[in-house]
Amino acid sequence: MYCIDASVLINSEIESEKLHEYSEKLMEKIREKGITILVPEIVLPEISSAIARGSNNSEKALEFRSTSFSHIMSSGKISSI
Repeated sequence: MYCIDASVLINSEIESEKLHEYSEKLMEKIREKGITILVPEIVLPEISSAIARGSNNSEKALEFRSTSFSHIMSSGKISSI
């Protein structure tokens, strides 16, 4: 089990981020092995804010919040701490 900070989740998804490939590989391994991860309760606003700032598109952040994150959290492999 791992505790993953929002910055790692964000970094794994945004190719232009420094060291993106390392975060991406870590998240791929976690998914492949079905490892449960813990995330801080504040992870949703942190990721949404980063998406809004990085894309200059608050609608994209709201879309992530209502679709992608809900799907991820319902998978049973992520719990908040």
